[in-house]
Amino acid sequence: MQPSAGFTLIIIVLHAIALSAVLISTATYFTLLVLSVLLLGSAALGLRRSLSPVTLHWRSDTLLDIKTPDWNSVCQLLPGSFTCSWVIVLALKTHDGKRKRLVVARDTLDDSQFRAFRVWMRIVAQRAMSDGSSV
Repeated sequence: MQPSAGFTLIIIVLHAIALSAVLISTATYFTLLVLSVLLLGSAALGLRRSLSPVTLHWRSDTLLDIKTPDWNSVCQLLPGSFTCSWVIVLALKTHDGKRKRLVVARDTLDDSQFRAFRVWMRIVAQRAMSDGSSV
């Protein structure tokens, strides 16, 4: 998957607005410095996560192979995952029991891959419902 230009832009704009609000406030210089450093650190972390490469392979069952710079795991798709025309939110459970969420924006995949992923999620949900569980 490639980085999402939309999410990256949102991170930059929201942090710029917050930083400008802090800088025009009437707080002490020390408070301004601390808040500015915290906001810049938050922006750097958000951009690092937004721009980091993610490799995602789905299987025929409810398992996904996910590789990011922070973690590499085979994850199970959980109930609470959903899809719509512009975003897929995956609720995942890693092999060691941790729960994570992965947001897949439409612009991170080409149109055919995004469509195929949405179809795969519908098929998995139908199978889960026929087995008595839900995804």
